[in-house]
Amino acid sequence: MLRAALTAVALAATTLVAGAAPAAATTGQPLEISAVSDVLVDAAHRRILISDGKSGTLVVRNYETFSGFQWTGLPGIGGLALSGDGKKIYAAVADAHAIVVYDAATMIESSRYALSDVAFPRTLAIAGDKLYFGWDKDPSVTTGGVFGAVDLTTGAIKPYFFPSPDSRGHGAPRLLTAPGAPDKLVVVDVSSDATSHGNTWVYDVSGDTPVETAATREAPGIVLDAALSPDGSKIYGVDGSCGAFVADTANPAQRAQAYGAYCGGAAVGIDPGDGRVALGYDGDDVVTFAAGSEAAADRDNLEGQAVRRLLWEPGGKRLFALGQMGGEYALNVLNEPVFSTISLAGPTTPVARGAQITISGRIIPSAPLPVQVPYFDVTRTDAESPSGKALPRVFGNSGDFTFSFSDSPPAGGTVTYTVRFPGVGRAEPAVAKVSVNVVRNTPVLTLKGGTVAAYGSTATVTARLGPTYSNRMIAIWADPAGAEPAKLLRNTKVDANGNLTAAVKLTRNTGVVAKFAGDTRYAPVSSPVQMLYTRVAVSLANAKQYKTATLGGVPTAYYRKTVHPVFTTVMTPYPKRKERLQFEVLWKGKWTASRTVDVPLTSAGKASYTLTGAHSTGLRYRVRAVYLNGASGDTVNYTTYGAYRYYTFTN
Repeated sequence: MLRAALTAVALAATTLVAGAAPAAATTGQPLEISAVSDVLVDAAHRRILISDGKSGTLVVRNYETFSGFQWTGLPGIGGLALSGDGKKIYAAVADAHAIVVYDAATMIESSRYALSDVAFPRTLAIAGDKLYFGWDKDPSVTTGGVFGAVDLTTGAIKPYFFPSPDSRGHGAPRLLTAPGAPDKLVVVDVSSDATSHGNTWVYDVSGDTPVETAATREAPGIVLDAALSPDGSKIYGVDGSCGAFVADTANPAQRAQAYGAYCGGAAVGIDPGDGRVALGYDGDDVVTFAAGSEAAADRDNLEGQAVRRLLWEPGGKRLFALGQMGGEYALNVLNEPVFSTISLAGPTTPVARGAQITISGRIIPSAPLPVQVPYFDVTRTDAESPSGKALPRVFGNSGDFTFSFSDSPPAGGTVTYTVRFPGVGRAEPAVAKVSVNVVRNTPVLTLKGGTVAAYGSTATVTARLGPTYSNRMIAIWADPAGAEPAKLLRNTKVDANGNLTAAVKLTRNTGVVAKFAGDTRYAPVSSPVQMLYTRVAVSLANAKQYKTATLGGVPTAYYRKTVHPVFTTVMTPYPKRKERLQFEVLWKGKWTASRTVDVPLTSAGKASYTLTGAHSTGLRYRVRAVYLNGASGDTVNYTTYGAYRYYTFTN
């Protein structure tokens, strides 16, 4: 018996059962129920709810952990429905003549709709703002079940909608709705009683009163289970024969056989999202199909459990199968998602641009993959393809699911490879990334034009850029000595020969550099700095001489020996700058230093010095003003020597 194969889980009313131990996947989780009246999946709370009208029990289980609880004292509980916003769960409690409303998060009863004492609600469905219920056992309606509705906005109850006795079902009819057809209600006489004929009615429920749009009376056979396609256009049903039938809701009397290879159909479930079909057949077998296909996608066996109900997880991959063996029931979670991780490995040291590299990887699934040879989509993201470039699809090895691929990245910098497993069947998608540092080529960039020039002159420099990929722009910067920032001279494309020239007005020593910003294949580079050394402007004048005449071939100032000459210098000013006066005397045919004096400049660049002391006659003298880089108080100009001034003393 099933009980021998399962680990029993005791569930008490309003008692939480923590961590129910799972049994083998093929035998499912035991359920302490005596019948299956209806099943509902609440994906938002990861719950499955099973009603047992025979014992008056509502079982609530977390379908991932299988922990849960149950409510008792619900005589004849049957149909279950979830509100459109997922906040309420409705339960039809036939023998209480009521529809009970639960808070979906807490599963605490919040209210109930009381029906007539002659109405026994057994099935539920929500369409628009109305909750429809199928009911039977009205003594005044001897031909069977009918259906009514609760206006969820006003609370008004309309208990009877079948317009004539021939429209009544054999019992409380099954009510079907679809997410893609909110204004359609399909009513099916689901029963194993051959007198039911499996009659079907289709209603437009967009108004206050349902309007019959199609029907089949005296249908060709019973209906044991039925479901709607997501768009509400087709009815799928099983009647115990081989396969299933499919009928358009516009003409439910016209049934077409499908899935004929699978006999003994007992249950059918349609995924409300993508239309996948699940078929329970041959007692304990379950087969699934992609929407529109009769090729089996997956098969499962419940090992002796007769399939009673099949439901898909909304928005997920799981398929829930309620099985029965004798008087025992179990919840089987089929198509359990397989989650995988992808490991990737690539070069860990920088590689040259354009060189071939190999990326290797492996997919590690949490359970066997439903395919022998997985494939992967590969995308390369780099500076040239910031949105990603698709590379050829990669197939893994069937044995260990390893894979590898080679590529020659054209761009430098960080190159990222994204590997995606798209998922197949119950296997969920997976993604991984690995990055490789690709070294860009270094272009040749030179700069010519270094010189020593006079203050205020203009110098020209020429930069030359070698081959690059897409960027032919270079910037030439001039950085004068001192606190002033560098100045951009030019930032433009080089000419056809790779050249770019720039002119610099010189006032100080100036370092000039050319810069290439780089492109996707060539790295940024700067030229060596070219120095444009700049002399200061300097002049020296003398005063108090009594005459100027040529002596020794040069103009010479004549002073009386009692006069102290005055020398005035004008030099390019700079904060804290001083000039140096170098005095020399012609002694024994050779100019020999006689005195050196440093004189601070004014802010206007002037300095005056008076030569005092005893002055010897009959000798020739000279003096010059000098700027010495460093010794003159700063380093912003190039060392500059002024012209000599010649003088002599007489009596």
